[in-house]
Amino acid sequence: MADPTMLEQLLAAIADAKAVIRAAHEAAKDLKQATREAREVGRDLQRDEFEPYLRAEVARQVNALGEQTERAMAAAVARVSEKFDRLAKLYLEGEGRDGVSLHDLAVAKQTIRLDAQQKAQRKPANDTKEAR
Repeated sequence: MADPTMLEQLLAAIADAKAVIRAAHEAAKDLKQATREAREVGRDLQRDEFEPYLRAEVARQVNALGEQTERAMAAAVARVSEKFDRLAKLYLEGEGRDGVSLHDLAVAKQTIRLDAQQKAQRKPANDTKEAR
């Protein structure tokens, strides 16, 4: 049987990935706000002096944010992939002493259910003979 904490860990890893993405969006929003504020301050400076600095600083911060977000997302994807691989192995190969996979159990259950339905359909209708 599947370990309920494994599903909880998988859901937690997915939630972590979503949190990282939300944080990246918030950081991008903050960066846009900081850029707006810097432009307001920079209006007092000469355009030729300020614009190259602003472009370089924004590019540097965007690159840093991109790298940080990429690393965080790669780590989150790796954690989620690891959990899915573990679930796939559990489903296909089984785990524990008996080594029976969840897939084999599901197939056996379906076979038993179909056999029971077929037997129920083949039973003679004794109800009509007893009613006479």
